[in-house]
Amino acid sequence: MRWQGTFPCSRIVVKKSQLHSCNLLELTADSKRLWHFVPTNNQTGAGVVQTLGAKEPLPAGQVGKDWRTLFKRKVNIAWLPTDQVFLKVLHLPVAEFDELLSMVEFQLEKISPLPVAQAVWTIALMPRRSEELQPVMVVIAESSMVETFVGRLESAGYLPDRLELGCLEPLLGARPEEDGVWMYAFAEEDANVCLVAWQFAGRVEQVQLLRFAASGNCGKLLVEELTKTSWAAEFEGWFHAGQPWHLVADPTLTEAFAPELRQWVGESLRLEEPVSLQLAAEHSARRAAYGGKDSNLLPPRFTARYHQEFVGRLWMAGLAAVFGAYLVGVMIYFGAVQVLAFQKRTVEKQVADLSQSYTNAVWLKARVEVLQDQLALKYAALDSLKAVSDLLPPELSLQQFAFTRGERLRLVGSAPQDQSSRLIDYASDLRRVMIRGEALFSSVEPGPEQTRGQSLSWSFNCELNRTKLE
Repeated sequence: MRWQGTFPCSRIVVKKSQLHSCNLLELTADSKRLWHFVPTNNQTGAGVVQTLGAKEPLPAGQVGKDWRTLFKRKVNIAWLPTDQVFLKVLHLPVAEFDELLSMVEFQLEKISPLPVAQAVWTIALMPRRSEELQPVMVVIAESSMVETFVGRLESAGYLPDRLELGCLEPLLGARPEEDGVWMYAFAEEDANVCLVAWQFAGRVEQVQLLRFAASGNCGKLLVEELTKTSWAAEFEGWFHAGQPWHLVADPTLTEAFAPELRQWVGESLRLEEPVSLQLAAEHSARRAAYGGKDSNLLPPRFTARYHQEFVGRLWMAGLAAVFGAYLVGVMIYFGAVQVLAFQKRTVEKQVADLSQSYTNAVWLKARVEVLQDQLALKYAALDSLKAVSDLLPPELSLQQFAFTRGERLRLVGSAPQDQSSRLIDYASDLRRVMIRGEALFSSVEPGPEQTRGQSLSWSFNCELNRTKLE
């Protein structure tokens, strides 16, 4: 589709868009043209356009949908070719969009040139002046053609959310200010297409979509079709001779159509600037971005299937992420186990290296304790005997001096009955005995006293103060 020039598109009053981006694809036999729009400030802005070869892949990150689409909504639009597409204008009472759909469906069998079971249809709301009637354009396409085209889009990696006719944008974007016949001509692959809008008394009465072979006499064929329509319109009473005829086309198509038209209508023919393809794409994206329900020819079953596939991909991606996290956790676990095992082997090696040294140290400690005991026992008995003898009061007599296992000393003796207080002093003196700066006895415990006639039998249990080797 080749359009140039400016598009007299009026601004659309819209609510704030909830979309993050919008893509529009025009697919031809030898090329692909892709626009990318980002709605901001109630406008779509100038879209970035890419022209790709027929075999070049589309940018997957731009047209594909992943989990980020849940937070940043994206709409993919595709322009449908005009072959096997039929248009019909109805004037219905002003109502909600769903009610208009029901009105059209009620009379679809009467207006459709195709069997309803073999057709895909939608409606496009056209600008209106009357407060009572709403001009509605019914767009009907053969379902097999639509399915074939969707298959081409899917094979190119493009899953559409909307299928639209790009050639309708001049009528949907802005209504011609002047009554008459408006002819929008454009080239589409191997055919020349002319969209004819018959506008009288401020409203569009009829729309025709005419296709002509590019190699034939397009002007003559167009005049023949227009002649038939004008006769029918005069008979119905909404057309009369002398109305202006407007041809909107580029120079090449003007040369193909204008001579025959001028010969037929004379000076009533007016040549207008061709429509801009860029602004037509912008208008189509704006309508989709801000909640437009009309002009969508994509069958609902494709939308449902795409949604199911999208949810399935999200589930698989989620499961893959969980499984990947599980594998990472397992790898971290086994890595930690290996590290701990290495540390354990290192400690075991250190223990093995130190075990012999520890055994030698224990053996040396035992030898030192034996030698220390021998040394201590060598003088313990003599020191004890000397201390006991030196401190023994004259009133007391020592009868038994028993040294047991080098640790205990038992003293047994006698004393007059009136000298029991001397036993207490004697025990206290023994506790304070110091040998080489240390107490000789760690404890001195008097035993029970026994009276035998005029004397007492006494005993002391003494514990030597032994220094343990650490």
